[in-house]
Amino acid sequence: MEARGEAEPAKETPKMLGLASLVQPKLRQDGVFLVGSDIAGDKLLEANVFGSGGLGSAKSLSGVDFAGLVIADLERKLELRMSYGSAIDNVAMATLLTLYR
Repeated sequence: MEARGEAEPAKETPKMLGLASLVQPKLRQDGVFLVGSDIAGDKLLEANVFGSGGLGSAKSLSGVDFAGLVIADLERKLELRMSYGSAIDNVAMATLLTLYR
């Protein structure tokens, strides 16, 4: 987007989904909550774990309010944290969130 590019919807492919499934276990193991993946062809170029960005563009392209979904998951994470305190670390929390969607 910095080079004056324009956002356009991408069609997910089996290769893209395969790349995501390859890195998912490690990201979950590390307790990563939200990741933006830059994929070109069959290459994973970058996994943005500190600033996944693109939620506004994704909404305008797909009509899905991803930000609302992220907020809902964060609220669930907060509920779990309030219930269990420090007895559950971030890694377990990430796993619990995926189980109770």
